[in-house]
Amino acid sequence: RYVALVLHNMAALRRRERNFEESERLFRQAIEIYRADLGLHSADEASSWTALARLFQDWTRPGSEEQARRRAVETYLKRSRPSKRLVSALYDLARFYQRTGNQAQVRSYLLWTLKEEEAVRGPRHQNVADTLARLGGVYRRLGQNRHAADVLERALAIRQAKYPGDSKKILDLRQSLAAAYRDLGDFDSTRVQVQKIWVQKLKEDEPVLRDVVKTLEPF
Repeated sequence: RYVALVLHNMAALRRRERNFEESERLFRQAIEIYRADLGLHSADEASSWTALARLFQDWTRPGSEEQARRRAVETYLKRSRPSKRLVSALYDLARFYQRTGNQAQVRSYLLWTLKEEEAVRGPRHQNVADTLARLGGVYRRLGQNRHAADVLERALAIRQAKYPGDSKKILDLRQSLAAAYRDLGDFDSTRVQVQKIWVQKLKEDEPVLRDVVKTLEPF
């Protein structure tokens, strides 16, 4: 394991130097050593896969990056219990598909991230709210506004336990909810969200209020 760790650190140094070929070779050597231990160091192996994926991202090799990120997830799954590292690896895959424009895959991996995150942190954790908010945005882009409204309402309920009503985290969610309800044709629910934003007594020149005005345009 010590040799693999040295190789991993050397690979990271070569990556910073933008010596991508040598970095890839060293990362793969480290991974082979970890794999030879029959899963005893699966977390270390997965960490090297993640680092290799970042190398491919810098190198602009999306196909190789996708494969490395998938291998990181597969390796974390060898462990019997959910972990924060698995959550992070799943979210990294979701972000990869966001960058490459595959919204259906973003949705799938955010849903998986959400499931694991709730198991690790609990269903009322603020990180769960963040994932729900991201998932709501994906549903909106896919035109699935009913699903968007449902997950955004869940995110709002969690955030309200921590943040005041004039917090940007709350106002952003209300704005997204208003837009989702508007596109569903549920104008009563849209008005509810818009009114709650107005209650915060925002100034006319604030960007959030200008967004609210755009939401009200169909009325």
